[in-house]
Amino acid sequence: MTSSYVGENKEFARRYLGGELKLELTPQGTLAEKLRTGGSGTAAFYTRAGVGTQVSEGGLPQIHDADGNVVQASKPKEVRNFELGMKSADFVLEDAITTDYSLVHAAKGDRHGNLIFNKAARQFSPVAAMAGRICIAQVEELVEPGQPDPDAVHLPGVYVHRIIEVGPDIEKRIEKLIVHPDPSSTAGPATTAKDV
Repeated sequence: MTSSYVGENKEFARRYLGGELKLELTPQGTLAEKLRTGGSGTAAFYTRAGVGTQVSEGGLPQIHDADGNVVQASKPKEVRNFELGMKSADFVLEDAITTDYSLVHAAKGDRHGNLIFNKAARQFSPVAAMAGRICIAQVEELVEPGQPDPDAVHLPGVYVHRIIEVGPDIEKRIEKLIVHPDPSSTAGPATTAKDV
């Protein structure tokens, strides 16, 4: 798994720490660019993100044994210095990501696969769709071609190979609301959102 954040998924943690899963941690912007680059047909790119850290120098735990010991760490990546105007800077080479399949969720789509994403889904969904050789999109609302304003389309249908309407009532288990008393306040309960 290549990820920027693995959250609080207990099953993921169990598998990763038990040696069943290999993990490559990468900065979030780099992950988005790895997908976009793969979807654009480019093999790799240079970025400043991660220079001087374990991302570029190696040593990030990737595979553990059943006892939780690190058995494989990330390898060092190529770093090059580039001139930027009047100064120079180091950049790390990152490989693109392409996948056999990409699965995305959109708020709206037409029968040609033109998709409209909701809010923060616009960050990763278009580039994730681009990176897949076959993109399967589930949409809450399926409309006829020509109905979405072309200026509102976030991903053109050329990247989408299959489309499934799931309706607006699909369960979205991204956050759960937790209300608990705030011990430092007399104003009442505090509300926080927590990843699940």
